[in-house]
Amino acid sequence: MSERQEESMKIESGIPIPRRGHFVGRGKWSILLDEMQEGDSVLLTEKQINSVRPIFSRKGAKITTRRVTGPDEEKPYYRLWLLKKPSTVKTIDK
Repeated sequence: MSERQEESMKIESGIPIPRRGHFVGRGKWSILLDEMQEGDSVLLTEKQINSVRPIFSRKGAKITTRRVTGPDEEKPYYRLWLLKKPSTVKTIDK
């Protein structure tokens, strides 16, 4: 490392460490999870349920799903219930 690079580095404290290997952004499923309360449900298509299930699970949410009749009776629909929201990560205070 050159002297120039060393001089430009700034040491910072209190920066939270993001989870390894997980998308850190706020996708539509993360926003949905934040807006839902325990006991709430949402009607989803088969494609949507296949996307949302692993994301909610990774975040620690407890859910249950049932196949239901939706607006288009020819396509499968699923209702997802949020049973328990994930616990929040606590930060270390100095």
